[in-house]
Amino acid sequence: MPYLGKEPRSPEFSTSAKTSAYTVVAVDDASTILCSAASADYAVALTAAATLGDGFTVTLKKSDATKFMITINPNSTETIDGLPDLKLRQEHASVTLICDGSNWHIVDHSNVEVPTNIAENSGFNVDQYGHITRTGVGDATELLQDRWRITPAGSASARWTYSQENNGGINGDSQWGKLLNTTADASPGSAEGQGFGQSVIGNTSIQLLGTDNKFENAVLSMDIIVHKGGSSSISLPAKIPLFFATIDGTQYQYAEDVSLAAVDTWYRVSIVVPEHASANLVPGIQRSCIFGIGLYGGSGVQETSGTWATGYEPYATGTSSNLADATGNYVGIANVVFQPGQIASPYQVRSYSEELARCRYFYERLIPNTASNQSIFQAYNVTSTVASGIFNYAHKRAAPTLTFTAGSTFEVRHQTTTTVCTAAAVSGSSDEDRCLCNFTVSSGLTGGQGCIIRRNDSDTTYVEVSAEL
Repeated sequence: MPYLGKEPRSPEFSTSAKTSAYTVVAVDDASTILCSAASADYAVALTAAATLGDGFTVTLKKSDATKFMITINPNSTETIDGLPDLKLRQEHASVTLICDGSNWHIVDHSNVEVPTNIAENSGFNVDQYGHITRTGVGDATELLQDRWRITPAGSASARWTYSQENNGGINGDSQWGKLLNTTADASPGSAEGQGFGQSVIGNTSIQLLGTDNKFENAVLSMDIIVHKGGSSSISLPAKIPLFFATIDGTQYQYAEDVSLAAVDTWYRVSIVVPEHASANLVPGIQRSCIFGIGLYGGSGVQETSGTWATGYEPYATGTSSNLADATGNYVGIANVVFQPGQIASPYQVRSYSEELARCRYFYERLIPNTASNQSIFQAYNVTSTVASGIFNYAHKRAAPTLTFTAGSTFEVRHQTTTTVCTAAAVSGSSDEDRCLCNFTVSSGLTGGQGCIIRRNDSDTTYVEVSAEL
């Protein structure tokens, strides 16, 4: 007669609960380990892959809601999909690992990625700086497109033309930033170099801190393309350094080469910036850290690829390609993601309006949108020669610097008359949200009357409001 009772449960599909450091052993094969970190970080070690054997599988889950992390540590130099460890940060974060007898691989994971993208204007869509001349750049720190800047080290002599391009990225549809070399520097001096990247304020960068308030982990990923000019000696695969550096409370830098097998081909690349026991990031509105790509650098600004060092100019490694070795070289990047954690998330497009709002926290260029005589805002005649008005703009990181076009590009029109007085000078005092503007004319205003500030027939009228880092 067949047995009709309930079959005993196989021990392979069991669960166990841990509240402190633990080592995964053979009996845990195919089981789920529930890890609670109620009051402190702790580690779960993996027994040597050769001991557990090919096909050994285990699932680890963070079962508590605290800020404390579970770190999964492979044995010795073994890795998890190339990572030296893997962290479970959030409640319900889980990962299933399988062993191949030598290393570990992720079969499945949940809540292990941290989808936040710290990079702003990461798709190169917003270009309020499109009015500036972007040829011959590289001799000074210069913003080339919203949130993106070129920064030189020493007396770097390479020069570039920057442009916002279309139809790039691995999907062929993305906008991208392009740096075309116009003055080569094939033999840079020891302290010379250049990088292209973005600064991050403290209030944003603190997402990268662990429970000890030190830098934890981050992933930098992007689409990238390189083109060789006719006389370039860049060898393939081209090696491009991606970098990160802390620059407020401490100064530490990390750079790691990514390899591009061919020129004129888009690649999706990423690096994992490992945690650092001393690097800290200070909350606030000041510049806290930077990330980007290195263009080239002499021996004094070269670091070992994949290694932390002191300082904050990681524009080259000892093995990276010199992208400035010949005119006609260019490098382009698109779809940038900079995020906490160890696993790169797919690039997610933000709307143009969201990107513009984020960029305007740092910089805004206000341009009347008609060719002539457009009213800008209402004002008040303080005297016969001075009209004052409040000029509002998007909330800024700090009290901004305002730059006006020449006074002659503005006009003051009385509300009660048709008299138009061409302004001779413009000045203002600002806070994070508004500016009190004074328009000074030679004569013709009536104190106590209202007026309108408008542009004249010039097409160059604008106001720049900058709280850039």
